[in-house]
Amino acid sequence: MKWVGVDFDAIEVTRPKGIPKFNGLRFQIPRGLCRYGHSEYKTVSVELGNRAFINWWRDMEQKLGDMQPFNSNLKDNTLRLKVGDDVPVFDERRNYIGLVAGTGYGAGKQMSCLVEIPGMYYYNNQYGFIVRCVQVMLYDDPLSPEDEEQNADVKQCALLDSDGETERPS
Repeated sequence: MKWVGVDFDAIEVTRPKGIPKFNGLRFQIPRGLCRYGHSEYKTVSVELGNRAFINWWRDMEQKLGDMQPFNSNLKDNTLRLKVGDDVPVFDERRNYIGLVAGTGYGAGKQMSCLVEIPGMYYYNNQYGFIVRCVQVMLYDDPLSPEDEEQNADVKQCALLDSDGETERPS
């Protein structure tokens, strides 16, 4: 599902031990630049220019991130995502490339990711969303700044099959 299709009211929220857990919060983020690639901490930072998505993310934080103090995954239009070594990677033609391959993987590439937010964490006296990357799509061609603003509906379903289920390599 595209991020624009997420219905916050349909997200099932439970609070084991007081910290929110979410069921059904999975969506694809818009295409952005992964300047530095996969870090040693198993994260990627994706620079996003899609204003509508950035505003949507802030709304989501207001509606679901009700624990204080709150630490956002989105800073200076850059979204930080957890990416394990077992995350499948596809090219823009939907061909399976392989799994995320260590530190620096994807550096300098445009990418879009299918992410899930299973809940929130508490660390260093702050709460924040657990944002896990489920799939990555790497693009060969750069995205122009003019195209970035209009990118909200372009290729956003490329990581999903027709039933809305995630594709997994066989």
